[in-house]
Amino acid sequence: MLKIGHYLTRLAHKSFWVLSSLVFASYSLSNFWPFNLFSHFPIQWISLFSVGLGWFIFKRNYLRAVACVALIAMNTLQMLPYMKAADHAQASSIAGTKIRLMQMNIFVGNRNLNKAAEFIKSQSPDVLAIEEFNEKSLAKLKNLHCLDEYPTMLMVPNYGPGSQVALFSKLPAVESRAEYSQEHVRPCLKMRFILNDGKELDVVAMHPAPPALPLFVNRQIDQFKCVSSLLPKLGKNVVVMGDFNSTPWANPFKDFIKESGLQDPRIGRGLMPSWPSIFPPLFIPIDYILVSKGITVKDYSVGSPVGSDHLPLVMDIEI
Repeated sequence: MLKIGHYLTRLAHKSFWVLSSLVFASYSLSNFWPFNLFSHFPIQWISLFSVGLGWFIFKRNYLRAVACVALIAMNTLQMLPYMKAADHAQASSIAGTKIRLMQMNIFVGNRNLNKAAEFIKSQSPDVLAIEEFNEKSLAKLKNLHCLDEYPTMLMVPNYGPGSQVALFSKLPAVESRAEYSQEHVRPCLKMRFILNDGKELDVVAMHPAPPALPLFVNRQIDQFKCVSSLLPKLGKNVVVMGDFNSTPWANPFKDFIKESGLQDPRIGRGLMPSWPSIFPPLFIPIDYILVSKGITVKDYSVGSPVGSDHLPLVMDIEI
């Protein structure tokens, strides 16, 4: 027993130094791989250092216990704006146009598209963004008649497995096109609508590369810059949605929010994690519906499972 206790103590000490080093590196170097990967998991860091806190208190190693508290606080502060309750009621003397948006990564290996089709039918969004489909899955969705009410459709070519993105709309688009920045960066999609009251709405959908490799981190950053450079050319009412493959506390995303001026309506509503739905202990928010300041968000929620490793998002806005 003494040997086991000695082994566990050594393991705890070594793990503490390795994990704490990764946390500090992920804060300061999250634009670079592989530190970018570790910056996406503050929820999990809190859980790990909470276990460490309990162990070091039990072993009366109070210095490391205090360090664990500091690391827990550091990661909690990142998420605090999202967890803090806020009053989202916004009174308006003039009733605006109400629009429902949906973001859904259906996952290219989805074998239960019936769930995705039923969810689309039940929510009946006016504008729908879908990622990670192929010809077979798109054909099946059409055969399930969940896309019958969407005469306006825009897709981009396949840039590799899981790179597909499409926009579907019940509203007639006055402009619909793909925006390209660089040869190897996935394009984003843009639709412009003129609403019944004459107001304009621009909807952009994108699916940046996941930060699985150094090259992909650069491509993700380039995609964010592409969309940021596009926004000044659009009207004042803008929605950007998609599977961003990034959490809100990663530097590439934070830089994108700062440069674009868009708002993340998750703030004050909760973390709303969307991936991976098949393994909740790693749950993190990587799907988004962002809005410009002129748009009122009436409701925002995470949907039920649709057979994908992602959960869909549904948002009701008023313009």
